[in-house]
Amino acid sequence: KDVFNSEEIYFENQRSGFSKETQNDPHAGRAASRNWAHLSEFAFYNNADSINEGVQNSIPLHKRTRIFKESTAFGMSGVGAAFFNEWEAASRGETIYKPFFVPWQAVEDYSINPSGKFIITKEEKELQRICPDITIGNLNWRRLKLSEYAFADNQIFTSEEKFSQDFPSYPEEAFLSTGRPVFDQDKIKSHIHALNTSPPPTCNVKITKPFLVMYSKMLKVFEVPKSGEKYVVGIDVSEGIEGGDASSGFVMTKDGKQVAMFYGRLDPDHLGKCMVELAKTYNDALLVPEVNSMGHTTLTAIKDEGYLKVYMRSVYDEIGLKETHKLGWRTSSANKQQMLSKLISMYRDEEIRILDINVLKEMQSLVRESNGDCSLNGKDRVVSACLACMGLSQVYEPATVTNPEVSEKIIYETKDLYRDKVHPNIKW
Repeated sequence: KDVFNSEEIYFENQRSGFSKETQNDPHAGRAASRNWAHLSEFAFYNNADSINEGVQNSIPLHKRTRIFKESTAFGMSGVGAAFFNEWEAASRGETIYKPFFVPWQAVEDYSINPSGKFIITKEEKELQRICPDITIGNLNWRRLKLSEYAFADNQIFTSEEKFSQDFPSYPEEAFLSTGRPVFDQDKIKSHIHALNTSPPPTCNVKITKPFLVMYSKMLKVFEVPKSGEKYVVGIDVSEGIEGGDASSGFVMTKDGKQVAMFYGRLDPDHLGKCMVELAKTYNDALLVPEVNSMGHTTLTAIKDEGYLKVYMRSVYDEIGLKETHKLGWRTSSANKQQMLSKLISMYRDEEIRILDINVLKEMQSLVRESNGDCSLNGKDRVVSACLACMGLSQVYEPATVTNPEVSEKIIYETKDLYRDKVHPNIKW
């Protein structure tokens, strides 16, 4: 019996059909077996995670099955975060989904030839530089669309920002943040485009260190250690579980140039051993591990390796009524903004040179909520970059004179503990 109604179309003789469910139902997509699904405007689903799980579990992995997740982007946080995270993972090749982006200028209807002389603005020239396929007709249509946005009531975004969200020219532009961006969006967009156009070369190094060998695919090297250069490594620690956050190690010079990136899921103790091997290779770099949660395990592994060049924080002992010093960085609600502000100011003033495009993409998605807070959950690369920036304050030149009036902390940290062990011929 054929069925035709507002919720379902079924053809008895073909034993196939279509059904429709709405995103308001968190159980949509469950309790059935299907061959394909089309999740329309996925970025606007309030129950995205639940629906996504239900749909994926109802469709077997087979060459004749399909799942399409199509949407206008709706920011990088809040409701739109699920779609953004799916897109980013697919773009990095981490899922079975394939990313497919259609820029507005590729749509034939979005072009109107100007009736008279058309003078291109500076902003439009920059847009054409990034997307050479944008024509004068496209730009003229864009101007007319911007004039429509200009008369909308209760605008949160400018007309240009609204257009970028509704009619993006390239993927990064699509995910206009729904909150207040932490970093300069135009600067990051330009930076990402530059790295996409001319990717920084990576070094093909032969790794012999026992733990780095095990996780060699997690290490990306932009520049090998230089004799006499000082380095710092920011370490964000995860639990290493499948599907959880990843651990990250951001390596840079004391002048703020990124030289390497370590990123992946591994046990916290193995992370500590990897970071010691990496630090020793980079002229005994200063390690700045975050010691929240599983960070204690990583710090213990670092100490077990006998590595002493670790960031030290000041802690006031309320029982002994004196200041003490402990290894590692402990992130709190009070100092989270401090380390984030350090990266913000260094990036704004071009005191840090980031070469890993994934760090920039995480920075791009950082937003401040209405209460001014900024969540760093899932921003592992950004956190490690923040920690590296904080570590710069403790990257010292070797001490040549011992001053008894200087605190033990400073004397201890200025000792160059491994300089005499570093050889010109580096073995990874």
